[in-house]
Amino acid sequence: DIDAHPIEEKTDIPYKSKNIGVMHACGHDIHAACLLYAGIILNEMKDKIIAIHGNCDSEVDEMVLKFPLVNSMFIGVGNRRAFLTHGHIYNEAFHPNLSKGDILIHGHFHIPWLFDLEDGVTIASPGSISIPKNGSSNSYMIIDNDKIDIKNLDGESILNSIRREYNQ
Repeated sequence: DIDAHPIEEKTDIPYKSKNIGVMHACGHDIHAACLLYAGIILNEMKDKIIAIHGNCDSEVDEMVLKFPLVNSMFIGVGNRRAFLTHGHIYNEAFHPNLSKGDILIHGHFHIPWLFDLEDGVTIASPGSISIPKNGSSNSYMIIDNDKIDIKNLDGESILNSIRREYNQ
């Protein structure tokens, strides 16, 4: 009953709320059930997930997930670093100390992009799986050592880059 309304249910249907004083009167039960199930699936992969806190994430999300949502973090990618962040604070205009060959990854704008700054830092945005903006495709990013690949949900590459020189 996490999404129930404070209304007394006066029906005797088998799926009515088991809690007195609340009912599901809004018609979005299936959405709540899907989100709860997604949480169960994600929790099963908790040791493999790095999750960055976004605009719509809340403390409730963190109470049901068995992995942390962090504001930003560095990870190693091959012989370089990637700085993962939402993008509303750190972005291509203002980023932490990054070196030539490092990657700044953020998705704040929900638009896939991939480009290099003059200082040799790569800026990458996976876009958005669920709410793409500006007519872009639903998309995600895979980084495999030297290759950054942004793909649509059909698995087709829409942007990619291979960086061969990482001399600091």
